[in-house]
Amino acid sequence: MIFKKAFASGWVLVALASPLVIAAGCTRTARDIRQLPVIKVNETVMTAGEFSDRLADRLKLFDDLSAKDSNVLKRTKKLIVQDFIVQSVTQHWAKRHQIFVRKEDLDSEVNKIRKEYPDDIAFRKSLADQGLTFDAWEERLRVTLLQELVQETLMKGVARPSSDEMKTYYSAHRSELQLPAALHIRQIVVANEADADRIRAALKAGKSFAALAKKFSITPEGANGGDLGWVEKTPQNVFSAKPYPLKQWQVVKSAYGYQIFQILEKRSGRPLTFEEAKKRIERQLLAESEQTVYSDWLEKQVLKSHIYKNDSLIDHIYVQDRSEN
Repeated sequence: MIFKKAFASGWVLVALASPLVIAAGCTRTARDIRQLPVIKVNETVMTAGEFSDRLADRLKLFDDLSAKDSNVLKRTKKLIVQDFIVQSVTQHWAKRHQIFVRKEDLDSEVNKIRKEYPDDIAFRKSLADQGLTFDAWEERLRVTLLQELVQETLMKGVARPSSDEMKTYYSAHRSELQLPAALHIRQIVVANEADADRIRAALKAGKSFAALAKKFSITPEGANGGDLGWVEKTPQNVFSAKPYPLKQWQVVKSAYGYQIFQILEKRSGRPLTFEEAKKRIERQLLAESEQTVYSDWLEKQVLKSHIYKNDSLIDHIYVQDRSEN
């Protein structure tokens, strides 16, 4: 029984390996099989058809060969099951606690996303490329917003770390809490080497780097005199195809064009003081506490839920090239 889904390089067929025998030699049709439950969490059900659709959708991220790899299939199926369980217990808990996504909030988020596209045609084409109707996409968005609301509710009870806790963390992780070495840099970016040579000649003649950046640089920071702020001194950085140290007025050819650098200040690396690291430590400890609260909550919800999973049917859902049919 074969279920067709659009795929990156043609078609992928999400299939059930041979008809399933259900009684005294009788078999079910493909439509019947698609309606069979593969996972049930409390009252929420995912059918074989829905599972196969989600599987085909996720496998779009892989090439045809990887999509048929047994390990890839196994991991992808496991993720679909896990995501469905999390989604289901979250919705169940939200319903019991009267947490819901207001229509105006959903509409606002929809409009925000639609504005990222040049027009409605481009937006609709994006949905079509994903094999989604607008209603199906909007429902996915609603589920995502609901999960965020539930997490926000759970996080309200998380206490901020105390000063003593932060100091203990600082003592244990002092070697990791570093202010990296960095350069405060301006740059001018031009399209070709001839322009770069003319800029360097103007600099040697005493012209202002910032003024030249405003006039000639083709990148956005040119309007601010080419100021890039502090750039960490890493062995290979995003601004240059060559490693540090840069030289004053050095010209570097890169994917951006020809870059001319001015070094304004240099900063050596050093350990952060507790006061300098305090905000970072607080964020880290708070994130760890929130993760613990959420993990404990999720484990409890799963344990309290009635979960049914048809492993045999899930195992029979696989990928097949159209050419193999």
